[in-house]
Amino acid sequence: RVGIARTDIFGLTAVLNEKYNTNVWKETDRLMEVVTHMETPEVIAGRLTSTYGMFGDTIRYAGPDCGLGSWPSQGLAQKLLSNTAKGFEMFFKNL
Repeated sequence: RVGIARTDIFGLTAVLNEKYNTNVWKETDRLMEVVTHMETPEVIAGRLTSTYGMFGDTIRYAGPDCGLGSWPSQGLAQKLLSNTAKGFEMFFKNL
């Protein structure tokens, strides 16, 4: 099984906190950057392409690293899942 989309929301937001010298849990307008700039379909497709280059057809399952229960909203979690699906589409289109 290959994890191709990061789901560690606390690690992802730590990057934003450091980048903007803020607390994105209090200033939530920056949270969307997790899925618009960090975990984009292009990044996800790139991870799958790289992993496929190493392991090829031995990959049986691929998807997000883990669950999304700790994410701050269902909307943000859904956007990550949508980006993951788009990343798969990009990967298969270029296969």
